[in-house]
Amino acid sequence: MTKISSMNRHGCPSWSLVVLFLLLLPLFSGASSSTTGTTTSSRDDDEKHQYHIGDMECHFLEQPLNHFHVPKEESPTYRQRYCIYNKFVVMTSTAPVFFYTGNESPLEQYINHTGLMWELAPVFGAEIVFVEHRYEGQSLPAFDIPHCLAYSSSKQAIEDYARFLEYHQFLNTTTTTASIRRPVIAFGGSYGGMLAACFRMKYPSLVTGAIAASAPIWALPRTNPTMIDGAYRVLQRGLQLPYPPTSKASPTTENHCATNLLATWPLLQYLFSHANGSRDHLTDWFRLCRPLGSHDLGHLTAWIRSPWFDLAEGSFPYPSSYIPFALLPEKYDKHGNLLKLPPWPTQAACWKFSQLHRDWGIRIHGNLSNVRYNISYALDSTTTKNLTLAIDWDQMTIVHNDDRHQDTMQVLESPQIQGLLTSVRDAVAVWYNITHEEPCFNLTPANNINNNDSNRRGGLLQQHRKRGLYHGTDSLALKDRRNLRDRKNATEQCRERIQPDAASWPALCCNEEMNMIITEAIGLGRDMFWPPNYPRGTRSHADVIRHDNHNDNNKGPPSFCLDPQGIFGYSQLPADPWSIRLDTYYGGTRIANNAYSNIVFSNGLLDPWMAGGVNVPDISSSSELPMYDGPMVRPIGKDMIALIIEFGGHHTDLMYSNEKDPECVTKAREIEKQYIAKWIAQAQNSNDDHQEEL
Repeated sequence: MTKISSMNRHGCPSWSLVVLFLLLLPLFSGASSSTTGTTTSSRDDDEKHQYHIGDMECHFLEQPLNHFHVPKEESPTYRQRYCIYNKFVVMTSTAPVFFYTGNESPLEQYINHTGLMWELAPVFGAEIVFVEHRYEGQSLPAFDIPHCLAYSSSKQAIEDYARFLEYHQFLNTTTTTASIRRPVIAFGGSYGGMLAACFRMKYPSLVTGAIAASAPIWALPRTNPTMIDGAYRVLQRGLQLPYPPTSKASPTTENHCATNLLATWPLLQYLFSHANGSRDHLTDWFRLCRPLGSHDLGHLTAWIRSPWFDLAEGSFPYPSSYIPFALLPEKYDKHGNLLKLPPWPTQAACWKFSQLHRDWGIRIHGNLSNVRYNISYALDSTTTKNLTLAIDWDQMTIVHNDDRHQDTMQVLESPQIQGLLTSVRDAVAVWYNITHEEPCFNLTPANNINNNDSNRRGGLLQQHRKRGLYHGTDSLALKDRRNLRDRKNATEQCRERIQPDAASWPALCCNEEMNMIITEAIGLGRDMFWPPNYPRGTRSHADVIRHDNHNDNNKGPPSFCLDPQGIFGYSQLPADPWSIRLDTYYGGTRIANNAYSNIVFSNGLLDPWMAGGVNVPDISSSSELPMYDGPMVRPIGKDMIALIIEFGGHHTDLMYSNEKDPECVTKAREIEKQYIAKWIAQAQNSNDDHQEEL
């Protein structure tokens, strides 16, 4: 058990231990774990070894909403939920603390799925601590405070965690162990991984080491300015892999998934624009609940395009509820079972649940990387009759053979065309018909960053849609202008914004200008999407900014950050498209200059967020089977590595181990275990040396 030294970390004299203990006691209120409930459990119950929140003791700590307010007593406060499990602890005074830096969901989601902590804690005799992110779950501020959303930020969250650790360490301190600090290993995935890494960087005196899984710290503009379509390149690679992706496909095995999907977008535009009666056929082929209208092309293409990001995130070798539970409004089927994606959902969508991998007679000739090519669609199995469409960046024209106009009925009656489009339907049904009970489909896109074109500067900024909070930034801004005219509505407006799950995320994006760029461009010739959403020649974030400035798109904050009455506390200045302050805070590429240590940055190559991972390889490839043959461990600095997991999804390594895990996942967890052991030993040796000096 660590002691608190007689000097605090700023070098200021501390109060005596007894006086400080009396001051801190009121901050901890003993809400029992039963008050938290387990109704939001997302664990896969067929995995009997998994723990959940009902196994833990949960309490609340009163925290300042603004850690940077002077004088501090004038800051509003809120009650932050935390949960502890200490049944693995052997020796309380020296037991390591495995600390999860809660991110943008209620605490239950991470307790139920962060199996790595639960499996390693008995090995190290560690105490497990999960702390809920402010503005999430039960850790909500009052609705009537001024500027009610201004305090949602990663900086404030890290201060919460630091303050919690100081108090937690102190409450487990005795007069004989006051100079000993227990080793603390921070764990986090995705945004939580960013927090875990930054927690170690900002507070090395508190945090011994960090496992930062799928943490897209290098997705900020100044770090990787050319990765504007990086996530979609990862999706493209995933579609080039066999099913399962771990298999060694035969050289004779043909995979047309990416080609068929690329050919779908121009074909749909052609059918909407040129083929009489095509919408009736498409309504039937896609099994839609209502007939397509003349203006539904965009809705249909967004519906087809949006699930691929979510399927790729869920690239696990076993059925998993993790991604569906986080994103879908309905969590269970009619029998009360958790909704789960199948193993390897991207490849399964292509190979197992559809015929998208099949050769439907699509032939592409030209320059794919420059988006200037012809697509030939066979209209029968003999390929003697074809429809040819010419693509030149965002323009599509029909190529007439011998000046004869293509008979549109031949296209609509073609078994090849019908087979292609029904295969696309069956592929995306892996997401939209996850219940296996949908008689028809509504054109409601998947809730992710992939379905919004109204604010291209979004990247992670658009991730607030993942929880279904706002379904259109323009309509939200209009609603704000209407409802916020009367200041008396302020409390209700704050209540509406704070109450839903993931309340922290849209506010955090506004407050910190969280601008991850790996999804801001699409269709640039390096993925399976079309048309491009930026002009020809766009290859970097600077190009995007020039285009947006030319179109007057950068003159104010994003529309969902509008705060005309000053109720939410959002800045109304134009957003910084380079996220300079956030890049400075998280360190960017400068973290590799030996200024930091003791961090494992892990990334799965099947996860689209790996495009923003620290020191990840460029996996863009035009080969038919782009298998990764690079090193698994890429050194960054002192005891700081990038851990590359070839067949990993979104922080797969943090999940519970499974007999179906690929060897690379098992090996990754073993490497993380070795680093954790090394860091704990270093901390304990440091404590021993300090004790000898006393």
